Amino acid sequence: MPLNFTGDVLKSRMFQNFPADLLRSLAEEPLTANFHNWSLSMKNFTRNEKLKEFFHVLTTNTDGTIEFISTMEGYKYPVYGVQWHPEKPPYEWKKLVGISHAPNAVKAAFYFAQFFVSEGNMWVYIYHSIGVVLKKMLSSELLYTLALQMHCFELKKIT
Repeated sequence: MPLNFTGDVLKSRMFQNFPADLLRSLAEEPLTANFHNWSLSMKNFTRNEKLKEFFHVLTTNTDGTIEFISTMEGYKYPVYGVQWHPEKPPYEWKKLVGISHAPNAVKAAFYFAQFFVSEGNMWVYIYHSIGVVLKKMLSSELLYTLALQMHCFELKKIT
């Protein structure tokens, strides 16, 4: 599904380093993987003053009836939300409809990965130890499970 960019997307932190040709591809080609049944509609977003003050809407999409927010970021804080899966194109190889493996879909995934790694690296140094970071980042309770997909992470000590 192509992304409908808002006017200020080039001023955003999330998309600021994307090349213009990649942004154009994301706007014109069905490169994003969308598998959600629930969303935040623009109508509900604009009714909520607290959301409007906190989040900057970067992209929207429509299901044919309802315009919903597909990408947003906090104005002041490093809080980000996507209603699509930028991680799927390079790594998800099941035969699922809606996952593009086109070069620009994979390229977009890596620009997002680079952005989020950079964001994470900025915030680790606020804490004095990796133990404090892990306590803040990782929950010890299982919140939900997915039978068809699992993400694994290797924890390494930051020196």
